[in-house]
Amino acid sequence: MVHKHGIEAAVDRSLCVGSGPCFVLAARAFQLDDDMKAVVLDTSTESEESLLSAAQECPTQAIYLALGGKGVYPCSETSAPLQREQERAASTDHQTRPRGFRHA
Repeated sequence: MVHKHGIEAAVDRSLCVGSGPCFVLAARAFQLDDDMKAVVLDTSTESEESLLSAAQECPTQAIYLALGGKGVYPCSETSAPLQREQERAASTDHQTRPRGFRHA
């Protein structure tokens, strides 16, 4: 099911310890990669409630949620953490792939 909530998510990989609440509570939106760090797949495949629960249950608070450029979780005036993490991910030479993903 596709949800039209428009929530974006990012994971701060420097904080993520791979403990699992995100991919247990929102398995279609989060997965562990080969480094045992969470990566965002597709937030539209999970409900707002599932995404918020996943972010709230993260023991290191490594998940940022935003809607329309405004922080949803943790609550803030802007989505600066989300933007920083997206910029960092785009600029890295190491492309993160979901765990078990291999190029042919």
